[in-house]
Amino acid sequence: MNHEIFLRCHTRVLNANPAQKQGYRKSPPMPKHVLVLDTETTTDACQALNFGAYQFCEADSHGNYICREEGLLHADDLDTQQLEVLRQYLHVEHGSTAENRHRKLKLYSRSEFVEKVMYTAIQAGAAIVAFNLPFDLSRLAVEYRVARGAGRRGWSFVLFRYRHPKTGKWLPNTFRPRVQLRPKDSKAAFMRLAGGDMDQPYLLGRFLDLKTLVWALRNKSLSLESACREFNIPGKLDHTPSGRVTKEEIDYCRQDVRATVGLLNALLTEFRGYPVGELPPEKAYSAASIAKAFLGTMGVIPPQQKFQLADDTLGICMQAYYGGRAEIRIRHTPVPVVYTDFTSQYPTVNTLLGLWSMLTAERLQVYHATREVRALLESLTLDQLFDPSTWPKLTFFALVQPDGDIVPVRTVYGDGQASNQTNIGLNPLTSEKAIWFAGPDIAASLLLGHKLPKILRAIRFETIGAQKEMKSVKLGTGCIDPYRDDFFRKVIEERKGKGKTDPLYYFLKTIQRS
Repeated sequence: MNHEIFLRCHTRVLNANPAQKQGYRKSPPMPKHVLVLDTETTTDACQALNFGAYQFCEADSHGNYICREEGLLHADDLDTQQLEVLRQYLHVEHGSTAENRHRKLKLYSRSEFVEKVMYTAIQAGAAIVAFNLPFDLSRLAVEYRVARGAGRRGWSFVLFRYRHPKTGKWLPNTFRPRVQLRPKDSKAAFMRLAGGDMDQPYLLGRFLDLKTLVWALRNKSLSLESACREFNIPGKLDHTPSGRVTKEEIDYCRQDVRATVGLLNALLTEFRGYPVGELPPEKAYSAASIAKAFLGTMGVIPPQQKFQLADDTLGICMQAYYGGRAEIRIRHTPVPVVYTDFTSQYPTVNTLLGLWSMLTAERLQVYHATREVRALLESLTLDQLFDPSTWPKLTFFALVQPDGDIVPVRTVYGDGQASNQTNIGLNPLTSEKAIWFAGPDIAASLLLGHKLPKILRAIRFETIGAQKEMKSVKLGTGCIDPYRDDFFRKVIEERKGKGKTDPLYYFLKTIQRS
């Protein structure tokens, strides 16, 4: 059966200026102030803004945020009856500020809130914080536009507007910025300010979604309620939203904000204890962000910046990269099974292959190893792979002429044909065109298919020297010396002695999975 298969490739922007690439902007890990908010909506499909609550908080000497001002906001077109409920609420309830438990609650319309509170906070350098922040920002927006560029993935939210003096129509205020939001995946989104009055200082803003930070630190997608349980923080009230403004609904929303502030402080306390250098919390999009920052603290220069490899060599590496895949040898047949799992699979494989010396090398040199690789594969057995000394020999790339060989294949399978959705599976592949594969995949093909794939060409990388100016980093009870220790092995050993109640356990688990 003929199928189209899909291969990765290496691309390079022509005439790109490497100096234009920037790392993290030099700013404090977290600002002095944060604006924490939550919104409540109608319960229909539109989920339009009804009202919301906020706390403007200031960091104390320990870096914990405490409330300085608390208030409520409501939709610009909220009906009179529901607006009166909010006003009556203010007569009997008080704000939860640190210096005065009975400070009066503020009440703003949506338009007043974004102008007097949110924009003022942004200008002061405060971070905008919420749990599932993209949703709350979209509820505050009065209109949106599909973002330009980047494949038109994302939106540009208009939060600020003004009434035209002649026509009386509400129009976007071009002297105020929009909020650009581009989804990264289901767990994170890139958020920033764009546009506005160019006579004013150009601000990107700081937007921290605690749902994303929880994902980065725990590798779990949690709700606000489950995240509060995870970090032992007082959580949500037991209430089912009604889509109306009621006292119970207001109490529920205010408690969500209190829980968000508590969760923020717990997350930042844990985050500050990790050796992640200058990584701002709002830039911790995943476990990979944490691991990358950890290596940066150690002084390990990323391979793309350090190694001067030819584009065609990088193309070979990209073509051979597949990542996770599925393999099912028996389908639609009930059979007895034995459930097994790997402990620390990724770092174990990295250690066995000896990749740390490659990552910390001063430079890499490519050399042809066709005869060497053919000889290795001709004598390779399953028993040899239980010998750790065999694994470093698998660090090669080979150009294979597939002829019924069981290899990773990225193509459209089954139900995915309607949406052109690709997946990766191990399948017998025959191809007129030769394809590059990584050494471990070729070894697996040999063992699964009991036949030696036809190797047309093979290359290896030789490490030359060790990168200068790397430094030891404390990790748990010891430290990692990049010149002496294998980072991946150390992470496995440190995690082994930690219990799940130790926050470092999750940090080690996080960087293992990245």
